[in-house]
Amino acid sequence: MDAKTLCRYIFPAVGGLFATYLYNVVDGIFVGQGVGTAALGAVNIGVPFITFVVAVAAMFPMGGATVAAIRMGRGVAVKALAIFALPTLFGTGAVWAAPLAAEVVTFILAVGLERHSKLAYA
Repeated sequence: MDAKTLCRYIFPAVGGLFATYLYNVVDGIFVGQGVGTAALGAVNIGVPFITFVVAVAAMFPMGGATVAAIRMGRGVAVKALAIFALPTLFGTGAVWAAPLAAEVVTFILAVGLERHSKLAYA
């Protein structure tokens, strides 16, 4: 594999990860400035959750593409399309649901941390 081909695969992957973590940084800035330190802690606790969702969202379409490529190599294009469609839809749904789920988890953690800090300093 030459360097040009390698770069064709590396840059989109790095760009996708950059966009994902840029979301986390911007979310942290807005929450830290607008809500406070307890909510910022909740956002940082939620980062592994977001990473997990992104990994799962990427895992299914990649596996589906591999199986579809094998089927297409065998000459069974109809089965390849059927196999590729479901994991791709699942991965796309997970990507769209991830920010909403992350905000819900962050809110729950922020409320819990807020209550804990009020009890600790009361």
